[in-house]
Amino acid sequence: MPDIDGIIAISQNAKLRTVMDNTWASHIRFKPLEHGVDVVVQATTKYEGGYGDTPSGIVIAKHPEDMQIIADELRATGNGAVAPTTCSRLYHRIDSTEERLNQHADNAQRLIDWFLKQPFVTDVLSPTLETSPYHERFERYFKKGNCLFSIVLRSDLSAKHVEAFVDALNLFWVAESWGGHLSLVLPVHAKREVAPLPAGYVLRFHAGLEDYQDLLRDLSQATRCLCK
Repeated sequence: MPDIDGIIAISQNAKLRTVMDNTWASHIRFKPLEHGVDVVVQATTKYEGGYGDTPSGIVIAKHPEDMQIIADELRATGNGAVAPTTCSRLYHRIDSTEERLNQHADNAQRLIDWFLKQPFVTDVLSPTLETSPYHERFERYFKKGNCLFSIVLRSDLSAKHVEAFVDALNLFWVAESWGGHLSLVLPVHAKREVAPLPAGYVLRFHAGLEDYQDLLRDLSQATRCLCK
C-alpha cells in the first residue's frame, strides 16, 4: 500500500500530475481529488455496478484543462463509450454502493477471523489486520476494508491438496474479478522482486454478499481435502 500523501507531495514539488486508480477503495472509502490527486480512474464494473453486468469505468480530472484533454481524446477516438443500458444500471445502483461495500467488508473480516484460527494457514494478507505492515496507512486513508484478502497455506501442502480444496468449494467461484455479489477464490501465481514471496501457496478471496455463515460452512466442508 503506497504512501499516497508522500507521492502527491513529491509530484507537486516537481510540478507533475498524479493519476490514481481508485477501484480498490471506490469513492466510498477514498476521495483522491480531496487529497490532491489530479486525475482519477476507477472501474465502475466493481462495487458501483455490483453484479458483474456493468463493464465500465470513469475518469475524473480536478483541473478543467485536463478534463478538456480527456474529452477531446474520447470524441476523436470513440474509446470509452458506455452503453445506455449500462449507465442506467449504474444510476440505479450507485446509492446502494456503500451498503453493499460494508457488507462485503464485514463478510471478509469474518472469513479472515476464521482463517486465522485454521492450522493449515500460516498467514492472512490484509491491511485491516494490525499485524500488516500497511495497517497504519490503511487506517489513515481508508478506515474500513473491502472484499479482498489472501491466505498463505502451509508450505507442506501440495498443489494437489490446494486444487482439491478449491474444487470442493460450492459457494466460491474460481474467477479473477471482484466487487460483485458472488464470492470468489483464485490461486495466486505471484511474481515480484521487491519482497520475498511466501513459501506456501497463496489463495485470494473475494467475500461476496452471501450469508457469512453459509460461506463458513462451505469453507469448513472443503478443508477435508487438505487433510487427505
